[in-house]
Amino acid sequence: MANIKHHIALGALATVFAGSAGAGQTSSIQFDPDGNFSASNAVQSVASFDWLPNSALVTSTVAGQSVTNPTFGSVVQAYSHARLGSILDGDGNKTGSLNGFELTFETGFRETVSSFTGSIGFGSVGYQITAGGDNFFRIYYDPSPGSNALTGRGYGSDAVQDTAGAVLLLEGTVLPYDPTSGRGQSNFITTGQTSTRLDNFGTNNYGTISSVVGQGSSTLAVQITNIYRTDFFQNFRSGDLLLLDTQLNAPFTQVDPSSCFTTGSGTLISGPGSPTGAPSGKSGCAGNKLGSRNGTTGPWFELQADASSSFLVVPEPGGIALLGLGLGLLSLTRRKARH
Repeated sequence: MANIKHHIALGALATVFAGSAGAGQTSSIQFDPDGNFSASNAVQSVASFDWLPNSALVTSTVAGQSVTNPTFGSVVQAYSHARLGSILDGDGNKTGSLNGFELTFETGFRETVSSFTGSIGFGSVGYQITAGGDNFFRIYYDPSPGSNALTGRGYGSDAVQDTAGAVLLLEGTVLPYDPTSGRGQSNFITTGQTSTRLDNFGTNNYGTISSVVGQGSSTLAVQITNIYRTDFFQNFRSGDLLLLDTQLNAPFTQVDPSSCFTTGSGTLISGPGSPTGAPSGKSGCAGNKLGSRNGTTGPWFELQADASSSFLVVPEPGGIALLGLGLGLLSLTRRKARH
C-alpha cells in the first residue's frame, strides 16, 4: 500500500508539471542579455524569446533511408538553429535590448513517424520525439555577431566560423513526446504544389533546387541540465523547462536556407549543398542532400523554421515538499473521516 501511495504522489506531481507545460502556464524569468546584471541593465520579467526565422533539417538514421518517404514507426534525426530577434514581456511586448550582442541556439533530437496519410508531396505526416539519438539544446552568447543564415555557420559551437569565441550559456535535453501535455510532437502538410525555387528569399542561392509547398508546426519541451552563466539567467535553473514552439514552412520565403547544420559533437553536415553568394570566409557545406526537389527526391528534407520559446520554472525542493505534505494531510484527513 505504501508503494501504491508513493506512485500516486509522484503521478500527481508529474501531472502538475505536465499540465502546466501543456496549458501554457509559463513563468517570467530575469534575464540580462550581456551578463552584467546591474540594476540599471538587467531586463526584468522576461516571458519569452522570439527567434528570427531560420532553418531545420530532417535527416535519416538508417543507411539508404529517405525521410521524404515516411513510413509509420521509422525514426529520423532533426537539427535546427536560430538567432534571437527580440525579448518579450508577459504581454508580448518587446522589452530591453540585445545591445548589439548575439544569442543563438542549436538543437538536435530524434523523432518517430506517428502518422502518414496521402502521398509524397501531397499528404500529412506526424512525428513524435523519442529518446536517444543526437539529443541536445544549447544557447550561446557572442559579443561579436557571427551567425550566417545562408551558410548555417557561426551559431555557437562552430569554432571555425565563430572566431570571436561564443560563450555557452545553458544546455538541456529535448524531452520525449508527453501525451498528457501534448508536447514533443510535430506535423507537416504538403499541398501537392511545387515551387520552382527552394530559396524564395531575395537571390536564389541554390540554383535549380525546387521544393514542395507546405506548412506545419512543432512543440518541444527542453529540460535544462546545466546553467553555465547565472549572470545571464538569474532565476532559471537546472531542472526548469524551456518550451519551444515553431512554425514550419516550405519553400523558404523569410530567410535563406542554411547550407550547414551542426551536430551535438560539433560536426558540420550539409543540407542543400554549397550556396552561391556566400560571404567571404563563410563557405557552406558541400553535397546536396535534398535532391532536385526538396521534400520528394532527396534523402533529407529542409524546412523554414520560425520559433519562439517560453520558460517554465519548476517548483524548488521546498515547494515539492509542501506539495507532498499537502498530499499526506489529505490522506490523513480521509482516513480520519472513514473512522
